[in-house]
Amino acid sequence: QLRGSYSFLLLFRDEIIAVRDPSGCRPLSFGENGHLLVFASESCAFETLNVRPAGEVEPGTFIRVGTGCAKHITRFAHAREKKCSFEPVYFSHHAGDTFGIPLMDFRLRLGAALEEECPALGAEMVLGVPDSAMVIAMGYGKSGRSGHYVPALTRHHHAGGRTFILPRQDRREATVRRKFQCSVSAIKDKKVVLVDDSIVRSTTMRLLVSRIRMAG
Repeated sequence: QLRGSYSFLLLFRDEIIAVRDPSGCRPLSFGENGHLLVFASESCAFETLNVRPAGEVEPGTFIRVGTGCAKHITRFAHAREKKCSFEPVYFSHHAGDTFGIPLMDFRLRLGAALEEECPALGAEMVLGVPDSAMVIAMGYGKSGRSGHYVPALTRHHHAGGRTFILPRQDRREATVRRKFQCSVSAIKDKKVVLVDDSIVRSTTMRLLVSRIRMAG
């Protein structure tokens, strides 16, 4: 009866049911290690838990897992795949694979392709907006024609999460100011390229550009 995008687990006393919608918009994988069965939306979780990746919950299916990790797979709808483009570019951690795409390699190639398409000849330094754009920035600076990647822009990991979902502009701007830190001595008097992977409201980009210019 559900419409739209969903990927979730139903937990009961003696079984787990993993469900993925027919579009396969969000990833949902499972891994195994002996009698241990793990479901995760990001494959890098398996490496952390020392679990072997074993497959994906296919779009339009659910998997029932009872005692002893016995799996029963049921298809409830035909697959109509519409995978979320934000997952490999932004949402997912670069240490994992999403939709079968190795994300570290994908983002490095994405940055290199961006530099090929939009070079900034004469630039000395490439900065990536932490954390998700840093690998893309590494790819952008790989050739050296448009500057080299330097991690001179960092993020405070306890200063707030997604700024674009906060309800008021003043709160969004205050969170961005607390969230990022520039290495002024590294940036000063340099020609800088700033690489980001997504722009929703432009709040982060406007404030970061202003701070980098203030740093010289």
